[in-house]
Amino acid sequence: MSYEPSSFDLAAAELRRSGDRQELLGYLATKLQSALPDQTSVERSGLFGRGPIRRVAVTVGEHTYSIEDRHRSLVGQRARMVRGIEISHEEITVDYWVRELTAELKQLAQQSERYGEAIRRLALE
Repeated sequence: MSYEPSSFDLAAAELRRSGDRQELLGYLATKLQSALPDQTSVERSGLFGRGPIRRVAVTVGEHTYSIEDRHRSLVGQRARMVRGIEISHEEITVDYWVRELTAELKQLAQQSERYGEAIRRLALE
């Protein structure tokens, strides 16, 4: 089975290559909040949380995918959740983060109309 990148993958990869962390976090926050508003959280730094985006997290199935600006580099994480409790987590590269999130959304889209709509909003098909 081969991996076929989506337009979401390609846009995220292009932003990653540009080196602009805030642009990538902004893109992810906008796309994920639009597609999965109840499952996406965005944390900002600064006074009253009005500063630059610090972290974007989205819960999909039994995983929470987060990406954060840590010490001037982006760090991706995937945590496995059971009944709202994190039972494991791992740090992953940003490219792998995008690929795994996309794959999980596509898999869930086959089972749920809600995720199917999220896929369309992210332009993954």
